[in-house]
Amino acid sequence: MSTQTTTLGASVDALASAGHPTFLQRLFKALVASREAQARRAVAAQLGRMSDTQLADLGFTPVEALYVRTNGRVPPSFWA
Repeated sequence: MSTQTTTLGASVDALASAGHPTFLQRLFKALVASREAQARRAVAAQLGRMSDTQLADLGFTPVEALYVRTNGRVPPSFWA
């Protein structure tokens, strides 16, 4: 006995391969994005509590440390 799940006449595999993510794929992507945002906020909060010396020990330049303090996030130049 075989069962095939279809959505509007197309199989789930065909929809997924055609660039239409399934519900579970969209849910997983949303969960990952949410956790990444939460992690970025936690890191920014921790970096904001650090002194300039501690940030320098982590490899931040004085300009990048100022960016962390004013914008509350890691500057893009830090990752380059």
